[in-house]
Amino acid sequence: MRYVSFLLIMSALFSCKTSKDQSKNEPATIVTQDTLKEEATLDVPVNSNAPLETLIIGNWQWSKTICCGRTPYTETAESLPAPKILKFQPGGALQYFSGENKTSDQTYKIAYELLKDDGRTTITIGARQPALLHIEGDNMIIDYGYIDLQVEYYQRIK
Repeated sequence: MRYVSFLLIMSALFSCKTSKDQSKNEPATIVTQDTLKEEATLDVPVNSNAPLETLIIGNWQWSKTICCGRTPYTETAESLPAPKILKFQPGGALQYFSGENKTSDQTYKIAYELLKDDGRTTITIGARQPALLHIEGDNMIIDYGYIDLQVEYYQRIK
């Protein structure tokens, strides 16, 4: 029930835009999606009943970030010259790309509770604090909003 409530709240937030929304720019290079598609090592069928460790494997393109707390702003993919890509691999390896250029390597870990027995799924990337993780079909949300930080939205690259 908490998950359904969260999705309803998130969909309401997606549909709202305020005058405080603004974009930020981040330099990047020209992108060729075909290269990233060829590099995909696993073709994971989208089965919402599969464990998140399986569902997360593959390439995810960032679409927007809503940040932070009392003075929120929205940063969108259209503001960048090249897309941000997360490439999740089996075993906890994660690669960050800006267009075709790899920008960093990280690790990730999925856990099934943030606090003892609360039932929320989290992802920890590198040494950062855990974020709530939601995957629905080809959409993924990495949500640091519970600690008044950003909420990141991604779409699976096929």
